[in-house]
Amino acid sequence: MKLKSLILTICLSLFALSGLLAQDKYEQYEYAVVEYASVAKISVTTNSGVKETTYSKGQTAEVELVKKIEEMSKEGWEVYNVNHQGPTISPSIYYLRKKKN
Repeated sequence: MKLKSLILTICLSLFALSGLLAQDKYEQYEYAVVEYASVAKISVTTNSGVKETTYSKGQTAEVELVKKIEEMSKEGWEVYNVNHQGPTISPSIYYLRKKKN
């Protein structure tokens, strides 16, 4: 009976230890939000603040949003969610993340 208890205790201890070790593998991310701010403006919000960029009124907001997303993806950002705002068909808010170094 003691052997059974000892084996069970060792198994449970190893199980708990493996769970603690798995937490070290959790990756940290930086987050950003890119959205259509107002007429001819795109807003990029990160932990360092908000940056608004303007674009020519001849372009549509969707084209400029996609250009900004492509630019940021070259810097290591990845889109992990999108959201629609208003009656438009295309997404107007993009949520991005980048692995912290």
